[in-house]
Amino acid sequence: MFGLVAVPAFFVWFLFLPGYGRSLRIVALVYAFMPLIFAGVGMAVWLVFWAFLKIASSL
Repeated sequence: MFGLVAVPAFFVWFLFLPGYGRSLRIVALVYAFMPLIFAGVGMAVWLVFWAFLKIASSL
């Protein structure tokens, strides 16, 4: 379980061994890849903000 907190994208795959429930696997996958989702959304917001700044500075 410490591995899931430290490096979740790597250790989540151990939950696919027999003995773990489907709901635990789904929650662990969502938890493991949440930083990537947040990073993607944050980057998209930053790019839109940067584009608006570029457009506004050229007016």
